[in-house]
Order: sequence, then C-alpha cells, then structure tokens
Amino acid sequence: MTRQPVNGITLHAAEYRQLVDQLPDLVLIVADRDLRIVLAGGQALERAGWRADELVGHRPRELIPTSLARTIEEQMAAALRGENTAISVLPGIRTDSVWEARFGPLRSQDGAVTGVIFLLRDVTAQHRLSVRAHDSEERFHSTVDALLDAFALLSAVRDDSGRIVDLRAEYLNPVGCAMFQRSLEEAVGQRLLDVLPSMLPLGTFAKLVGTIETGEPTEYQLPWFEEDVLAGAFEVRGAKLGDGIVVTFRDVTTRVKAEQRLRASEERYRVTLESAASGFANVGLDGRYLRVNRRFCEITGYSEEEMLARTYRDITHPDDMELHVAQAQRVLSGEIPWYSVEKRYIRKDGSVVWVGITVGALRDDRGRVYEYVDTITDITAQKHAQDEVARLNAELEDRVRQRTAELQAANRNLEAFTYTVSHDLRAPLTALSGFTEMLAEEYGDRLDRPGLDYIARIRAASARMDGLIADLLALSQASRAEIHTTPVDLSELARATIAGLRRRDPGRQVQASVEAGVQVLGDEQLLRTAMENLLGNAWKFTAKRPTGHIEFAALTTPEGERAWYVKDDGVGFDMAYVDKLFGAFQRLHARDEFEGTGIGLATVQRIVHRHGGRVWAESAVDRGACFYFTLGKG
Repeated sequence: MTRQPVNGITLHAAEYRQLVDQLPDLVLIVADRDLRIVLAGGQALERAGWRADELVGHRPRELIPTSLARTIEEQMAAALRGENTAISVLPGIRTDSVWEARFGPLRSQDGAVTGVIFLLRDVTAQHRLSVRAHDSEERFHSTVDALLDAFALLSAVRDDSGRIVDLRAEYLNPVGCAMFQRSLEEAVGQRLLDVLPSMLPLGTFAKLVGTIETGEPTEYQLPWFEEDVLAGAFEVRGAKLGDGIVVTFRDVTTRVKAEQRLRASEERYRVTLESAASGFANVGLDGRYLRVNRRFCEITGYSEEEMLARTYRDITHPDDMELHVAQAQRVLSGEIPWYSVEKRYIRKDGSVVWVGITVGALRDDRGRVYEYVDTITDITAQKHAQDEVARLNAELEDRVRQRTAELQAANRNLEAFTYTVSHDLRAPLTALSGFTEMLAEEYGDRLDRPGLDYIARIRAASARMDGLIADLLALSQASRAEIHTTPVDLSELARATIAGLRRRDPGRQVQASVEAGVQVLGDEQLLRTAMENLLGNAWKFTAKRPTGHIEFAALTTPEGERAWYVKDDGVGFDMAYVDKLFGAFQRLHARDEFEGTGIGLATVQRIVHRHGGRVWAESAVDRGACFYFTLGKG
C-alpha cells in the first residue's frame, strides 16, 4: 500500500478513501491551514447533491453562501485549535434536506493538529418530525389561546379501585385562567373539585366523568342565580381525550339575558299590535302576509287565518294594483327607506274600503330586504269628507269666478265712467275758464270789487276742478295702462321731479338728497307718476318749514326685500288715520292748509300694486313722514 504525504499527514490513500466511502455520513477532510477540502466522501455525499471533485480543493466560502460559510469556517477554526464542536441544524445547499454537523481536530502521530474532520449526518426525517411536532404544539396553543371560550385540558384522578374521584388541570388557555382567577402556573396540577366544589352537588362533575368513561361528548348549560334573578350562565362542552377530557366553558350570560329580553320584547310587540288602533302586517317578498294584527283583520273583514293564506294582491282593488310597484322598487334599491300611498282594499263582503298605507322594509346584515312592514289606517270616512269638501270647493270656485267676473265688469265700467266723465268735464271747464278770463280782461274795469272777487273765485274753482280731473285721469291711467317693463333710473326721475318743483316754486328753501344709481325694472311712465306724487307731497307738506328736507334712497327691509323711500320733515300725520291714507279723495289735512285732491297716494298705491309691490307709511304729527314702497321682482 502506498503512502501519500498531504500537508504533513501520511495517508494510506486507497484504504482511507475506502473507509470514508463506507461511512453513512458525508465526510470532509480539511488538511491545510487555509481551510481547503482535501478529501470528500461517504455514502451521504450523493444525497447532499455533490460530487467529490466539486468539493476537493475548495474552501467553504467558495461553495456555499457567505453567511453559512462563515459559520462553518468558525467551527473549523475551533477544531484547528483542538476543540470538538457541532451544529445541530444546517440546511442543504443543493437538496431539500437538513444536516447535523460535527467538527473535530485531525491529529498527526505526535498529536499535533494538522487538519479538520467534518462530518455531516442527514437528519432530514428527524428534523421534519420535530418541526411537525413543534408546529402541532404551536397550532394547539395558538388555537386554544385564541379561543374566546375558556378551555381546559383535564386528566382523570383515580383511586386505588380505578374510580375517577377528581380531575386535574393539565392546561388552561388565557380565558380559562381569567375565569378561574389563576395564572397558568398556578392552575396546572390543581384539582377541579378544589376550585369548583359546587360542581359535585349540581351533578355537572358526574357528566364530565361520564364522558371520560363512555366516550360520549357532553353539552349542557350551567346557570346561576342571585336572589332568584339570573346572574349568569355558561355553556359547557366536554369531549374525551385519552384518560381525560377537553372542556370548554362559554359565557352565554349575554345571550341568555338577550333571549329573556327578546321573549319579553316579543310579548310587548304582540300586545301592542293587538291593541293598536291601526292595522299592522308583516309581508314577505312574494306578497304573502306573514303576520297580521286584530285591527287589520277588522279593516278587511277576514280572520287572521284567512289573511295568512292570502297575498296583498288578493285584497287590493284592481285599479290600485300597480300603485306600489315603482315605490317598492325604490325601497328595494335602498333609494328610500319607506313610502306612503292611499289605496283601496276589497273586503271579504265585497265592499270597498279606503286605506292609507305606509310600507317600510326589514333588511339583513348585508342590507338586503327580506320582509316588508305595513301600517294600515282606515281613511274611508276621511275620503268621503274630502270628496264633499272638493264638491263644495268646486261650487265655491264657480261662485268666485262668477263674482270676480262681475267685479271686473264693474271695475271696467267704473274706469270707463271715470275716464269719460273726466274728458267730458274737461271741455266745459275749459270754456268756463276761458270766458271767465275774457270777462276779466274786457270788462274788468267796469266791475266793482265784489264782481272781481267772484271772477277770482270762479277761476280758482276752475283750477281746482282741472287739477281734480287731471288726478282722476292719472288714477285711471294707473289702473288701465299696459305695463311696459324696462330698466328705469329712479334716481334720475327723482332729480328731474325735484328740479321741476323748484322751477314752479323758486322762493322755497328745500334741501333735497337723492341716492345715486337706483335702478329698477318697471314701467317708466307709471313710475314717473308715482315719484311725482310722492315727492310732490313731500314738497307740499314741508312748505311751513323755513328750510325743508327731502330724501330719496334705497334700503333692505328686515324680511330681506329691496325697498325705496321718500322722507320729509314736514307736518306729518297721526298714524291712527294711516288706513285712510291711500284711499281716493281721502285727506288728512284741511284744504285751506294744503291744497290737493286726495287722489295722489291712491294713484301711487295702484301703480305699486300693478308692479307686484306694496307701499306703506310711517309718521308722527309735526315730525315728518316717510313713504316706503317695493316693486316685487322689479
């Protein structure tokens, strides 16, 4: 046999390799100080996915990932220092496998460390079993620890005769520990009857023992009371496991109390429905009645059993059959929560009854409608009363139309009369005025003082009559003229009116204030007439002031309306007579104090009303007056 020196180690190469290849493990020999592999063999070499020639001559860091190579080289370095080390779990590089690694020093005949022997044993099967066992244990603990119920693993405690005398706690989940007010360390090993001695007289302990002995699962509810009032309840379930039992305790206090409240609520609901003055019904999606109350049966004339055998289609008047379709679709889609309609039912005896029905919907957790709830009121008497009211209203409307037509005809006749009289009076009045003037001019020197006074009185009366006729014509025009709506500058109308007043009465001292830029929509001619009357009144009734003050401006009323006003500091009037202010021929001052016909404000009111507005006044005696007006949408 030849001997070959390898880094100071003399090997019987063939024998040594044969020995290595017979080993069940993967054997690596590292024989130099830079950690290069000089020999690779063993039966596990192929299972690891390697060939010997791929390993020999290389260092670990050249063959495997750096982090793993660093760990292995650290172990090799320790072996070169004479230490024996191991790594319990190494992942396979080329195969899905797990390996256990051992590292030891390779010594020469004189005991010097000259290399490393590196053994890898395939522990894949053991590792997988261990992982599965660990995973199973973890799943068990994760599952039971996540339970919302109390969980207990109990083993049987038997006496010498083999009879079960108690149960010992082997494991409790966190809910179980909280329920029994013990930590897991305190609970494990304790006996059940030491913790819950009341289970023995209640017979619940015997049920658990029976499950262990027979293998039949057990399930029961364990309530407890305080002063005859339900304080709580557990739902207990048990299943045999080896010589013991797995028990879960579910706190169902909330559910049991909710069931009690539900039963009480259903009873209240039943009593309420039966005593209600309105009809109630639960209706399925197919239209069948699921529940009806006494009043609904009275409305339809059917018994409860007969109603539950019918659908709403069976009792609905044919002409009202489609009344629900569109609204019901809106409820189904969630667009509206409920709707109300009036319809007719056909009673059992064939008569027709009018009802007002409100339909709501019951929805499941996903918002889908599964049932309708109808509230039904008998409105037959109300419908009859409405029909009678409608008949009376129709008669009244006919009378109103007839009376309105009569009034309109009378107004037209009155306006025509006013207009005709005004024009017919104008001609003789003009003649009278003209002849009086001629008489004064041609025969004035022949008349004595009383004669001249008579002529003056005739001329003054003629002037007053002419003014009255002019005002009547203006009132008639305000009532009859067609309105032509255009933009109107009220500020300009006010300034022009005041300028005209100053020209006619140049001796007056009046300070006038006009807000600029007041624009409205209306009939310019009619609004000019209104402004002339309002400003003319202000000018007239400030005549006794050394210096009069007149103001025109816009404002916004407390109701949010756009309004305008003409204000003066004249003699004013008593607000007790304000209702007479806008009547034709109404005067609040004597004619010898202030001239006028008493038609001006009536004309203003007519013009404002025709524009869709309103006019009102505020005043006090000797403290001036303020006239306000609006013009509707203008």
